[in-house]
Amino acid sequence: MRNGARMDVEPRKVRRIRPLRWRDTRLWIGIGLVVSAMFIGARVLTVDSDRTLVWAATGDMAVGAAPSKVALVPVALGDAAALYLGAEQRPTGQLLIPIRRGTLIPRDALDSEVLDLSLRFVTVAVEPASAPPQISAGHLVDVWSTGEDGEATLVLDAMVVHDVAGEPGGVRTGIHVVLQVASAEVAPLLAAMRGGAIDLVAVPVRP
Repeated sequence: MRNGARMDVEPRKVRRIRPLRWRDTRLWIGIGLVVSAMFIGARVLTVDSDRTLVWAATGDMAVGAAPSKVALVPVALGDAAALYLGAEQRPTGQLLIPIRRGTLIPRDALDSEVLDLSLRFVTVAVEPASAPPQISAGHLVDVWSTGEDGEATLVLDAMVVHDVAGEPGGVRTGIHVVLQVASAEVAPLLAAMRGGAIDLVAVPVRP
C-alpha cells in the first residue's frame, strides 16, 4: 500500500440458499395447485370426449326450406345422439317439419327428395254412398258437385286420394277423403263443397 497505509477490506457476505423443507407452507400450496390443474384438465378431457357434434339451427326455418341456417355444436346426448344429424352428414334436401332457432336437427326432419310445394291436401266430407266402395289412398277420383237445382258439375278430375278416414261403403257414418290437389285448385274445390253436395267418382285404371 502507498505510504504504508492499511486499508481494511470488508469481507463479502455470502448468501446462503435455505433448503426446502417439507413443512414449508408455500411448497405444499404449489404442489396442491399442480395436482388441481392436472385433475381439472383430465376432467375437461373426459367431458369433451362424452360430447357429440350434431347440427343445430342458428335461425328459424319453415317446412320446405333448405337447411341453410345450421352450425355444428357439441352436445352430451348419450344414446340419443343417433336421433340427430351428426357431423358426418351435411344437412341437405328440404325440411319436413319447422325447426326453431337453437333446436337440434333430427335425422328424419329432412327429405333428400325435393318436395312439390305446389300441392295441397284438402279434406272432403262425403256420404258413404257418394264415394267409391273400398276407396283408399292412391286411388283416382273425379269430384262432382250437385247444387240445389239438381244440376251436377264436374269440379276436378283425376284427383289423387291421399288418405281416407271413416268407413267407405258403410251406411251409418260419413267418410272424410283427403285429396291431393294443386294449390290453384283449392279455391274451386272449397267453393263446390260449400255450394252443394259432393260426389266422388272413381277413375278406372288399367290393371
